[in-house]
Amino acid sequence: MVVPKEPDCGIIGCAAVTATAASRFADLQDAAAAYVCFETEVRPDPAWSETYARMQPVFDRLYHHSQALYGDLDVLSS
Repeated sequence: MVVPKEPDCGIIGCAAVTATAASRFADLQDAAAAYVCFETEVRPDPAWSETYARMQPVFDRLYHHSQALYGDLDVLSS
């Protein structure tokens, strides 16, 4: 995983879209290449694999059961 230098990535995305719309860049890929900088890279730690393997079934169940709530949340934002 690469960690972006700018903690508020949304602002960088908005700047890239705006600059592309204003014809400063030919496309979003060029704008992203100009604006997005990465600070560091986090590599997986094999020592954690057993812990993650035990946690994965719990995460999968939580994810599956929370899907039913997304429709309700969408209705609230309409």
